[in-house]
Amino acid sequence: MVVRVKGDNSAENYVLAIFKNGASVPSPFFSECPVINLLSLDTTETFVLPRIENSTDYHWFRAPLVTADYSINTSASQLDDTSCQIQYEFILVEQFGQSERFTPIGSIDKPGPVATSIVLEFERRGFHPAWFRIQNNNCELSVEFTLSKSG
Repeated sequence: MVVRVKGDNSAENYVLAIFKNGASVPSPFFSECPVINLLSLDTTETFVLPRIENSTDYHWFRAPLVTADYSINTSASQLDDTSCQIQYEFILVEQFGQSERFTPIGSIDKPGPVATSIVLEFERRGFHPAWFRIQNNNCELSVEFTLSKSG
């Protein structure tokens, strides 16, 4: 097999992986795959979202979503004594290893120390797995959210 990569103006690095037929492929990335938590509809998830220091400081969830409208009901509270703005976001990743497939669902930007009952809505089309990346943009938080079908 020959793989030829041509960049626009410079050399580019790519990762190629070959897996045995039927083997489990880590996702949403096969290179440096993050820890993925399985997410069920109408189940509340609670976790600590650290202040983002590097590219691994995200929380990832995987959900077997079908074509439908969905909502995320979320709340957060600061874990330290500083007065800061509560800022975090939910991103939907719909296709394996494709960073351009990151779709922002919504961002939370509220004065601390607590932000409660925020509802984010999104539409899902397709039957392949979906991943959610939750990213902090400020102080360390305790985050709670529930994913539900709308309507």
